[in-house]
Amino acid sequence: MRLVERMTGSPPNCFNCGKGNTPDGDTGEIGPFIDMQREVDWNDDVYLCTDCAVEIGAIVGCKTPDEVLGLERKVAALRKKLHNLQGEVEMRKRRETSALRKARAVS
Repeated sequence: MRLVERMTGSPPNCFNCGKGNTPDGDTGEIGPFIDMQREVDWNDDVYLCTDCAVEIGAIVGCKTPDEVLGLERKVAALRKKLHNLQGEVEMRKRRETSALRKARAVS
């Protein structure tokens, strides 16, 4: 299998949904597609569009791009929270060290 920008074999369409080498209505992009490097029937090439590949991946348990984006956002929020908590711990350590120093100086 390999990733290609355009389907050059025949027929030039997704084996699953039939999508061809036509530009996307939103972005104007055509590919990429997965060339399965297999032939069916009478030497027909087999391609999958990325939408169908993502759907297949989801069926077997892979994360969808939306799920990955959501997880990345959660990770970023948790990193920020961890950073803030680490700052708070450091501040408390400095206060404790200062208080101990003052207490030792008095005694």
